[in-house]
Amino acid sequence: MRLAGTTETRTRARRRRAGSIAVGAVVALAVGGCGVSAAPNAGNSPAPSDPTPAASQPTPTADPNGNSPSDTPNPTPTASPATSPTSPQPAGLTTSCTKVVHVGDSTSVGLMSRISLPKRKDWIDVQYRKVGAQEVKTDISGARSIVERWHHQPNAQDAVAKQLDQGYDGCWVIAMGTNEAANQAVGGVTSLARRIDLIMNLISDHPVLWLTVKTLRDHGPYAEKQMLKWDDALVAGCQRYPSMRVYDWAGQVKNSWYINDDIHFTTKGYQQRAKRTAQSLAVAFPKDAPSPPGCLVVPPPD
Repeated sequence: MRLAGTTETRTRARRRRAGSIAVGAVVALAVGGCGVSAAPNAGNSPAPSDPTPAASQPTPTADPNGNSPSDTPNPTPTASPATSPTSPQPAGLTTSCTKVVHVGDSTSVGLMSRISLPKRKDWIDVQYRKVGAQEVKTDISGARSIVERWHHQPNAQDAVAKQLDQGYDGCWVIAMGTNEAANQAVGGVTSLARRIDLIMNLISDHPVLWLTVKTLRDHGPYAEKQMLKWDDALVAGCQRYPSMRVYDWAGQVKNSWYINDDIHFTTKGYQQRAKRTAQSLAVAFPKDAPSPPGCLVVPPPD
């Protein structure tokens, strides 16, 4: 079922499910922002965003227009599980993460775009610096997935491995999942839990913040009911990885922040996504204090 209505309603439903859920190959169609990709090491069959692991078989992918995930439209350019998110007081919000790498799919493209965010001060790299990061790198690509590769483009594993090969040693923000959920909905053979593991095994014990995902669609592979499965898998992932926290973006994003594809965001939506993600990094990994014990975090209220 699709959880519609207020943010509070959706968050309550998410929390009820969080404690009970533990958590192929892919056919690709790219729509512009989201999409499914081909499995790493399994050739480079076209798939928009979610790559399958180095498994052999290909998997069908879904797309927002009723095709496969790989074809999601692009927006304008380019620890144990907690029952309630942790949020601190606004004063002195600073992270211990002096270095941050942000890896994302098309839902992050607008975070570093003058078309989506005309004011440079709203970009996510600036927001990370506002909470104390000194070195910020972004690796964002439309139609990206953790496993599949879209038109030979690097998947999320490739993006992480590239930074590690260059000697990177810092915090991570992984804004993936929309294509993962859609790819699984059309028959992906790589489970949602395994997709998370593929990234976490590379990152090891470095601090990492993931984001929950949400769409306004009520049918097809990008339907909200598919996104909830990914969000549950993220919360379950915190049980396996003590250095992992999850910003509950899905519990905060407003319906009015979506453009008409019901997946990507307006200028207001990207402003809020950039600011709240950076603040959540500081909540998850605060300066001069331990990380909160729970899995889910949210920024302080405005």
